[in-house]
Amino acid sequence: MPKTKRSSYFDEIKKNRNLTIALFALIIVGFIVYGVYTGNKSQGFEAGENFIRISGPEGSNYSKTIEYNNVVSVEVKNDENYQLGECVQGEQTKKLIYGTWVNEQYGEYTLYVVPKLTTYCVLTTTDGVVVLNLESNRTTAELGKALQSQVAGSK
Repeated sequence: MPKTKRSSYFDEIKKNRNLTIALFALIIVGFIVYGVYTGNKSQGFEAGENFIRISGPEGSNYSKTIEYNNVVSVEVKNDENYQLGECVQGEQTKKLIYGTWVNEQYGEYTLYVVPKLTTYCVLTTTDGVVVLNLESNRTTAELGKALQSQVAGSK
């Protein structure tokens, strides 16, 4: 039976719909693959009544809990030329650097930083040094002041 104009029109719509569905599925698969390879590359931060907890990105084994009464000092620094040193164990990505590092200034220390920021907090504890920052320079500076107050109050 010969095709009419109407049936060829519907065939064309079906073809376009199938193509649209295939492209949509391909885009979804692309986002899933991208998500698996890049993961959630931001650190977690939790402040409790007696502690702070910092953790690496989802899926990492890096987590550090610091009790306020173990903090000797808190400094807020702004340094565009901060020398990370060498990574002992951890990871460095465009969005996050975390783990155990060694440099001349602190020796072996714990690092949890967003690399694009220049402000960071240095916590000297009874267990060693922790260098960290959060989502922005301003937030990091505010965190430093809050930690200084909290540490002073816990002593």
